Amino acid sequence: MVRFALALALAVFVLGPAPADAQRDAHVDAARRALQLVQARFEAGQEPVEEVYTWSIRLVRAQVAYQRARRRIVLREHIERMEALAEAVQEQVEGGVRPAVDTARCAYYLVEARHWLRAGGGP
Repeated sequence: MVRFALALALAVFVLGPAPADAQRDAHVDAARRALQLVQARFEAGQEPVEEVYTWSIRLVRAQVAYQRARRRIVLREHIERMEALAEAVQEQVEGGVRPAVDTARCAYYLVEARHWLRAGGGP
């Protein structure tokens, strides 16, 4: 049994991650990268607030699809992103860069995310 476990560990090390692991990593990495790019464009005033929310949700879905046990952690990370988004939007609204309706959108995003965490649901 020990030999089998060692052989399996060596095979994983030599051959790399299993296709399912590679798929998971590609899915999560693609969503994370898109979110980072959208956030940068948002900060430069080139993306609407809705795009940051949309890509944050896509990242949550990608992460939860493969790691259901991490759902609460993933949702907390989403809440943190939405809190940061709400703060940035508030500053931009006060500076005349964004319309005031974006603060209402962010309030909705936060209520929704907190509900998902409490209710055990999610996107």
